[in-house]
Amino acid sequence: MVKDWRVITAAVALGIILLVAHTPAALVTKLLPAEVKLDGVSGTVWEGEAARARWQAANGDIYLGHLQWNLSFWSLVTFKPAVALATEWGPQQIAMTAVLLGGRGLSLRDVDVSIDARLLRKFAPLFIGGQINLDASELRWENDAFVTASGRALWERAVWTSYRGDVPLGTYAVDFEMQGQQIVSKVITIEGQLQAEGVLSLSEKQYTVDLLLSGPAVNQEGLRDSFKLFGVETAEGFKVDLDGAL
Repeated sequence: MVKDWRVITAAVALGIILLVAHTPAALVTKLLPAEVKLDGVSGTVWEGEAARARWQAANGDIYLGHLQWNLSFWSLVTFKPAVALATEWGPQQIAMTAVLLGGRGLSLRDVDVSIDARLLRKFAPLFIGGQINLDASELRWENDAFVTASGRALWERAVWTSYRGDVPLGTYAVDFEMQGQQIVSKVITIEGQLQAEGVLSLSEKQYTVDLLLSGPAVNQEGLRDSFKLFGVETAEGFKVDLDGAL
């Protein structure tokens, strides 16, 4: 009897997999949240692409461009669906593997992101420019909190934008990892007119910022006025100590 049930279970699983393998990719558009829009969809649910993808955010559309996906066969067998995603919109590129962890959370693996820093203005009043690259081995979110995070964010050709013109800042790295139940990030200046050194931390929805800002750029009038809004002047530049909730 046990052997019969194993055969039946295997047959049902195989049937589901074959069904998914031949289901048109157009079905994906029916399963996605309303905020995600796909155009020019082709392929199957198993492996497909969209000519154009965008996310309708509260502050305007986020264009992702050409999208490709590939659903892992073995991930269905282990009941942890994993899909490899890749998008390209000009110089903006995003690649990762997303794994659904049942009802517990989501794991993003092999994350490789390159975006224009101006895109962040959609989410916060940050008057910045340049290129931001993110390279992370895994970002895992469970029960409304990060439980795994390891990688580096790189801000290249950073500028501070204002009505008086852009102020060149430099290139900066943020190396982050989990320490206990919080993400601790070390800010490093690679080169530039603004020297930034310090530590950022995030625990659930609480954050702290401990930064020292110095260098020739702090004497630029527009930038200096902005730093005064959240930092304390020192002999070298500015000391930034912040904490709060997201």
